[in-house]
Amino acid sequence: LGDLREKVSSQFYILEDLKKRQKRLQADEEESLRRLDLGKFQIEEIEKANLVVGEDKELEEKIKVLQNAERLLQLSNQSCSLLSGEEKEGSLRDNLSIVLGKLKEIILFDKSLEPVLRSLEDA
Repeated sequence: LGDLREKVSSQFYILEDLKKRQKRLQADEEESLRRLDLGKFQIEEIEKANLVVGEDKELEEKIKVLQNAERLLQLSNQSCSLLSGEEKEGSLRDNLSIVLGKLKEIILFDKSLEPVLRSLEDA
């Protein structure tokens, strides 16, 4: 009878251990399914975003322009005043040189104006 009791007890512990393993496996499977669902959701969100290669750099440039809008406006207004003759600081050549300097500063914030600078420098 004692031998039978030991066998039943041993089998009981084995059964309990198997139940624990089964619960862990189920939990692992649920976690894997949750991660899979999250991955699918993230892929869908990325696809919906219609991301374009290089778009982040373009947005950074736009942010740079917006953050420096006041300085850009100031430089542009000063340049316009010099070119229109409202500010008479010196000769036309001196004023053009000053405008080129201001344009070079503007380009630090807005690279899209580089062709304008090149054409003025070539003139």
